[in-house]
Amino acid sequence: MECIISQPLSDEALSLALDGLANQETQEHLLQCPACNARLTNMKRLDFVLQQRLRRFDCPSPQELADYQTGLLDADPTTVVKQHLADCPRCQNDLAMLKQFLNLSSDEDAVSDKIIPTGIPHNIMRANRVAVSGNLALKGLDNETSHDMQAGSVRIFLESRASSQGIQLSGQVIDNEINWVGAVVEAWQEGTPRHISILDDMCEFTFEFDNKTPVTLYITAAIGKNFAIEEISI
Repeated sequence: MECIISQPLSDEALSLALDGLANQETQEHLLQCPACNARLTNMKRLDFVLQQRLRRFDCPSPQELADYQTGLLDADPTTVVKQHLADCPRCQNDLAMLKQFLNLSSDEDAVSDKIIPTGIPHNIMRANRVAVSGNLALKGLDNETSHDMQAGSVRIFLESRASSQGIQLSGQVIDNEINWVGAVVEAWQEGTPRHISILDDMCEFTFEFDNKTPVTLYITAAIGKNFAIEEISI
């Protein structure tokens, strides 16, 4: 996409617009030009990600917050997360969203013995395989598999590898239309929910499994959009 006006906005002009300091000429340009407006949107996204990365350097990971809420953390990590939550509004918001997704009241204690089944989401998109590299033995990585999936405007990159606890499955969601940051990720095996987490600021997640049973992922954004990746070989 190219600027429809004779001279594209400079990076300096876009930086001023990002800070809310754009002059009248820049504002009018952005109203008329989809290309420069898209550049500004990309700058906003990058700025947001960088800010969240810096602010959240000491925050628990999304998986740790999910394990805290579902009672899967040991005593010492639970204490650390609880103390952190007392002073971190962002993690408080993440936890509140997770509680809402799990249909828990905001003042209910963390569940101590098992993950709460959330039920399979309705009206869900199903991701289709775009490309599968399969076992990467030819690259010298014979303990790793890679999957490339697509659901509407969403592109999902998955990777599984052997770990000390069994199998590690990690992934990233890429989408130019929908913001998936903070989306809830459920991992199911044989019709049973095994793990739940929240997509981080890079829309990434990681799960650990103790067996190689195929995994189905359900990912639900805050705006209600969702999709499934079914029967992933790990």
